[in-house]
Amino acid sequence: MLADISCFSFHPVKHMTSCEGGMPLTQDVRIAAHMRRFRNHGIDSDHRAREDNGAHAYDMAELSYNYRLPDVQCALGIAQPARLSIWVVARQRVASWYEEALAGPAGVTPLKTYGDRTNSHHLYVVKLADGIDRKCAFGRLRAEGIGANVHYAPVHLHSFYRKRGYEQEIALVAEAFSWQILTLPMYPAMIRADVERLA
Repeated sequence: MLADISCFSFHPVKHMTSCEGGMPLTQDVRIAAHMRRFRNHGIDSDHRAREDNGAHAYDMAELSYNYRLPDVQCALGIAQPARLSIWVVARQRVASWYEEALAGPAGVTPLKTYGDRTNSHHLYVVKLADGIDRKCAFGRLRAEGIGANVHYAPVHLHSFYRKRGYEQEIALVAEAFSWQILTLPMYPAMIRADVERLA
């Protein structure tokens, strides 16, 4: 039976960040012990446990690297949950401005948020209508200093998967959709004038 592992990214553009890194969670004690060793050169104990036990010896039980997040970055991450709800509300406000501003222009449709769900708007993705050249739209936004992006290319089109036999046109809907999406800037400090300029 496979153990469930959930992973959280603390990349700089995420709602909560420690400048980089992440956090895995599991209820499986064996997997948890393995992850603790794996983050710490494969060593079976950390310096705090050795100090608490008055011991100095440790064993490298498996081969690994240093995947520990530095304490300063941990402090940054630990301080953020108290402000998370404020940032989510700010992102939702920016999203509502986008919806208003983009209601008029033909051919640009924000992705739908269903009424029984809450969207924290990590990204703000729009779909461009058929006939709109995404490369051109992307280029024009970038030329105006607007940090548009694309999230994401279909996974099977990356070279890692192509080299392993995945071919184009195995997921036609995903591939077609991927050429019509554009990610617009989204961050809590945006003001309405930013959104109106972009629109």
